[in-house]
Amino acid sequence: IKDQYRGADGTNVPREQWFHPDKALLPPPLSGEKKEAARKIMEENPEIVRAWREKMMKRESGGCGLEI
Repeated sequence: IKDQYRGADGTNVPREQWFHPDKALLPPPLSGEKKEAARKIMEENPEIVRAWREKMMKRESGGCGLEI
């Protein structure tokens, strides 16, 4: 996946596109089923969600929260 983004830095992206990107570049919205499944997982695992939120608040993840 690193090769896919090699050389991409975003410094030449116009400011307008930061907030209004081309819709062709965005992923499709989640279906109602997937949203409900995610909501159910969050309700069933409140401790995991709480720990994740605390981690995000402390910024221990190094920025965006994506861990590989």
